[in-house]
Amino acid sequence: MKKFQSYKEIEDFLKEEEIPFRDNKKEILTSIESNNKRYKTKKIALVCSILLILITSLAFTYGYIREHEEFVKAHKGEIKGKLIDNKGNIVVQVGVMDNEDYDKRKNESKKRYKVSQKFENISKSLERKLPDDKIALFIPVKDLDKLTDFDILNNTEKDYTIKDIKDTVTIDNPIPKAIPEGFKFNRSFVNYKYENFYKPYEKEMTYKQYLNKLFKEAKKEGKDYYYKEYKRFSELSSFWIEYTNNKEYIQRLFLQFKKGKTTLLHDNRYPNDFKTKIIKHNGKKYLTDFKSYYTYVYIDDELWTIRIDKPDELNINEMFKIIESIESNN
Repeated sequence: MKKFQSYKEIEDFLKEEEIPFRDNKKEILTSIESNNKRYKTKKIALVCSILLILITSLAFTYGYIREHEEFVKAHKGEIKGKLIDNKGNIVVQVGVMDNEDYDKRKNESKKRYKVSQKFENISKSLERKLPDDKIALFIPVKDLDKLTDFDILNNTEKDYTIKDIKDTVTIDNPIPKAIPEGFKFNRSFVNYKYENFYKPYEKEMTYKQYLNKLFKEAKKEGKDYYYKEYKRFSELSSFWIEYTNNKEYIQRLFLQFKKGKTTLLHDNRYPNDFKTKIIKHNGKKYLTDFKSYYTYVYIDDELWTIRIDKPDELNINEMFKIIESIESNN
């Protein structure tokens, strides 16, 4: 099972909170483009929807958030809703970020995507040669004046059968049993933890400064790209599962599982229209905004936050059944 290079926008190169992210958007777009052409109009809307999720989901899938408040402050954001567990801990926070900061990151993302496409064949070729217990830091250099993009090769794997994902995600298999009628498993992406190659330098410079240092060194040496291998661990950091229906216009149901706390910031263009609320159902609490629902589960005493992006046709009771079927596994 060879990885996939990107899900969810590698939200700028490690932004001010200094959390490493990866740009997984190109893989999603490529996958979408391979679908039947008669869904073209619908796919455009879907791409826009996914890009919105990618751009705004700054901290869901990857990275450790030291403090929610620190993350929000770094993005000039405002918290709109909090989900607190039964122990009194904040497990999920959702808010809005500063317009200027959002636009800056969105523009940087477009630049990264172009560079990512240009170096895609090289990075994929290098990744295919990596053993399962290795990851690699890849930084494009040729014809670039400054650090624009980077990738962590081989830290993600994808599965195309429910058996494979169950074999991969061995943490008491938090795979939902209750999937709405008409939907079936399509694919899953699993992200693994890896050696912290930045740690020896974290007292001297930020993550962004460190990547810039590597870029400049490779540039000075006349290299086309920077490349170095590190250890990949068997421990999962996050994973997401996609279900699709079989109707004329494909609907997608995404479930994302992240180990630890979650902070999510959205665009601040319409802050007054941004509404969140806490919903209780069968003794369980959910935080909702727009079309996404957030909750949590403790597996082997470890916190996992869960996000569901559901299609319009899926009603809230069906969404509750999905979550409750996950809990019944543990």
